[in-house]
Amino acid sequence: RATIIHPYLAHGFNERVVMVEGSGCRLQDADGKRYLDATGGLWLAQVGHGRREIAEAASRQMQKLEYFVSFWEFTNEPAIELAERLVALSPERQTHVYFTSGGSEGNRNRSPHGSLLSPSARRQRTNLDLGAEHGIPRCRLRLRICFGLPLYHEGFG
Repeated sequence: RATIIHPYLAHGFNERVVMVEGSGCRLQDADGKRYLDATGGLWLAQVGHGRREIAEAASRQMQKLEYFVSFWEFTNEPAIELAERLVALSPERQTHVYFTSGGSEGNRNRSPHGSLLSPSARRQRTNLDLGAEHGIPRCRLRLRICFGLPLYHEGFG
């Protein structure tokens, strides 16, 4: 438990809550206490925990092909299907999709593909890059200021 670095947890705070089970938006810890997951797993569980149909769909796909990069000329059918769906749903009729594993990676790698952006995104490119460069530090600062919990104050210089 103490070997994991926990973001936003002050150094020296040694208590941990170990989650062991989830269903929908409800979680349960190792002591049997129940919680409402109001953060959606903080980036990963927006559709809820313990979704059997999602686990089964993922299992079926992983038995065929769990993953392959879309670098160079390579791709895979699920990536093509999702990209086509996202293009169809995009409000500005984007014509291309660039998949990443997270926001930082997306921000870091978007510049070489600027010519594929929508016209309004090309016009706002300077603002987009500025937001990408300064977005994370502002987010951290806001979180630290907004959290009125003493637990988040100690240990941060």
